[in-house]
Amino acid sequence: MAEGSRASSTKHENGSNYMMGHSASEAERLDRQHIFFRHVVDGHLLSPALGSAIQSGQIRRVLDIGTGTGIWCHEAAATLKEMDVPAPVKFVGIDIAENEHWKGHEDAYATVHFQVTDLNDEVGMSKLTEQFGQFDLINSRMMISAVPNGKWAAYIRRMFNLLRPGGYVQLFEADMINSNTGRSDDRTVAEALVITHAIYSGMGLDPETAVRLAGWLHQAGFTWVRDVAYWCNPVTRQADGSLKIDDILYQWHSTAYGVLKPLFLKVRTSPQYSRFLEKLPPQAINNLGGTSADALLANEADYEDFTRRHEAVLTSNPLYRTAFRLVIAQRPQ
Repeated sequence: MAEGSRASSTKHENGSNYMMGHSASEAERLDRQHIFFRHVVDGHLLSPALGSAIQSGQIRRVLDIGTGTGIWCHEAAATLKEMDVPAPVKFVGIDIAENEHWKGHEDAYATVHFQVTDLNDEVGMSKLTEQFGQFDLINSRMMISAVPNGKWAAYIRRMFNLLRPGGYVQLFEADMINSNTGRSDDRTVAEALVITHAIYSGMGLDPETAVRLAGWLHQAGFTWVRDVAYWCNPVTRQADGSLKIDDILYQWHSTAYGVLKPLFLKVRTSPQYSRFLEKLPPQAINNLGGTSADALLANEADYEDFTRRHEAVLTSNPLYRTAFRLVIAQRPQ
């Protein structure tokens, strides 16, 4: 699940949108989110599935799409160095807007370069190979917030063309279909899905992205597709019956719906609001106990009531969890 720093998205000349906007507070949020995602994948910024390719020196030129502050590039470059990947290695981070935290880096081991390029711009993306050559690995993380509904196939084709034959893609996305399970009578966990689905569908994005990635990669011609699910339980029950809170997971979940609030209240007033909920997964419908999804969270007071109940769920319901998917694939040799 992504968070937002303000209600309006940023629109650019080519029509592309980023739902979170661009600000100093958003940059700080992105770095906190990076820490959360790193925790979710057990510290593996580069998938263990890429281990043999990394160890054999096949991953030397890396593109990070939607780089944000650039923190992933710097930490992943350090990871390659720790794994004794032969120098030199090159990382290129791109985003739709320049970030004040971008700091290029070059030494005997690694070069890290940042530039403004829109992932939805066909021409701009194709020029990357003219500048840097084809890439060994492309990292794409939480682009569910940037790629419009219906444009994912084109985005994946662009990545395919940017890779050398035998190169890899690594995609990490929030799974809004399998997230937020809980007690069958728990309206709160259902409302959590109502909020995220309404926001993403209402802003022209696709809440089904994560579960469709593997299929899209196959269709684009990728092979060796690996689809791994990561489950995040903020609270778990221990062998002695006590509850243990994971501080990193708890903090992220606890703040997420606060920053999503202005985005949700904006789409809630749309005449098409009911349509935004058409892709709600079965567990959300079941948890509503017969109540219509579009009747929930009718106003700001209802939303505040939800956030209070959600906070209680985070610390008391071991069944509550969110899901993410890490999908790896290879361009054929």
